[in-house]
Amino acid sequence: MLQTDVINKVGVITLDNGKSNPINPDLIKELEEALDGLQSDKKVRAVVLSSKSEKFFSNGFDLPHFYHQPEEHFKQFFRAFDDFTLKLYALPKPTIAAINGHAVAGGCVLAICCDYRIMAKGNILMGLNEVKLGVPVPYPADLMLHQKIGTQKAQQMLESGNFYPPEHLMMLGLVDQVSEPDMVLAEAIEKGKELANHPPQAFAAIKANRTEQLVAQVKAVLADKQEHFFKCWYSKSTQKKVEAALLKF
Repeated sequence: MLQTDVINKVGVITLDNGKSNPINPDLIKELEEALDGLQSDKKVRAVVLSSKSEKFFSNGFDLPHFYHQPEEHFKQFFRAFDDFTLKLYALPKPTIAAINGHAVAGGCVLAICCDYRIMAKGNILMGLNEVKLGVPVPYPADLMLHQKIGTQKAQQMLESGNFYPPEHLMMLGLVDQVSEPDMVLAEAIEKGKELANHPPQAFAAIKANRTEQLVAQVKAVLADKQEHFFKCWYSKSTQKKVEAALLKF
């Protein structure tokens, strides 16, 4: 579901789970294994997360996969997803999302976890539409978004559930750079090379100063936040919306 390469001290994880890269247990397992490998490799000084698909970075959770599964299957996945997002967010190496296609819901969450986001120009959208489905945005991502763009702009994104084009995302401060579609990955790798030139221990310490308080805040209440998410997810109204959303897959 993905491939991993190392280019000039930059580890590149490329999502390759069909044209829309839906997020399911197998993908999260592979992502975690790839990230652990790149973290332990001392030759790798930065990590880029990209997509093989030209249309989607990721369209979020794999709803068709989960629809007929037992509740515990989804709950285990969701807990693993939250754990992975925290690991990606706190990785002691620079991380860059190369967003060359739509990044919505869970796909947007993966992008938010990275330190920098480079997005392709054109008719590409990114956003968090969970409120329209009847569930909150996963708690770790909610706090990360507030940290990155501030309370007022985060409120706008979270409560509207809208998707935004690259230029608007630049205005919000969620995207750091907008590039030509065929240059997104190359410029993300170049950003990784630039950051890889810094002494790794210094970068890791500076990043920890930014991330460790949020991680501690999340872990203190995460189990309760997840239970609330499950209550919303399995409500009758949300399950009807999930059924309707399945028609789009």
